Amino acid sequence: MSELNLSHVVVPVSAVIPCYRHIETLKRAVASVAGQTVKPMEMIVVNDGGGKRVDKAIEELQARYGATWLSMVALPRNLGAGAARNAGWSRAKGTYVAFLDADDAWHPRKIEVQYGYMVTSPDIAVCGHRYRLEANDAHWVDYALTGRRADMKLARLLLANQFITSSAMVRRDLDVRFAATQRYMEDFRIWLTVLIRGRRMVILEDELACIFKPIFGSSGLSANLIRMEIGELRTYLSIGVESPLLLPAIFFFIPYSLGKFLRRWLLVMIRRAYRRRLEGFFRGKTICL
Repeated sequence: MSELNLSHVVVPVSAVIPCYRHIETLKRAVASVAGQTVKPMEMIVVNDGGGKRVDKAIEELQARYGATWLSMVALPRNLGAGAARNAGWSRAKGTYVAFLDADDAWHPRKIEVQYGYMVTSPDIAVCGHRYRLEANDAHWVDYALTGRRADMKLARLLLANQFITSSAMVRRDLDVRFAATQRYMEDFRIWLTVLIRGRRMVILEDELACIFKPIFGSSGLSANLIRMEIGELRTYLSIGVESPLLLPAIFFFIPYSLGKFLRRWLLVMIRRAYRRRLEGFFRGKTICL
């Protein structure tokens, strides 16, 4: 039996994409939203101070996909991904808001699966899912969905951020927002705050998003390990302020976080040293076929 074609179905989900300078990858991200089996009612692309080049790129996308479906929010200067997401969130009309970074992409059934789960579980405030890492393009052929899911517990989330922002779907009326002045680990902070306030969070075990660079030590924000670590420490301290009962635990997680930072730094140094050695080996070599 052939699969039911759901491409004409539109659901009350607003897709929000913050963009600073990722013009080429933005096209890929938008295409992955437009290609959903179940289409979100709107897509909001936020130009986070990227200037006229980004404005023009978004206008070209509007000409392709329709300005009534794809809208633009232009910020006067670069405020960071958290503030940009908040700006898109405030414009959203859907019951749910799904976030996608401009250099990531979604599985074609992401909205179908995630919205389908959230709409039948109205007590869920935030839903995330797993992701996959690819080199240049997402390969979803023959990828079977498992349907497994689990409630996110605070102790588990405190140990490490369990899902990327490009996997998150939230209720629009959620009473928490991204920390507008925090440029690193702001997503980790909002998810922890949601759990501390007693809201339910679920993670789907299926890989419904794709990233194209390692989470840390590659390029962009993730390249700055020190600022990422400062952002994580700032997050732990903010959680202590949010819930003073957690302050004793925070004294454990701060050295734990510093230990993770040292491990990541060593891994990045090893990776870079290996790459330099490999490049040195092949420099000047002629490969004969």
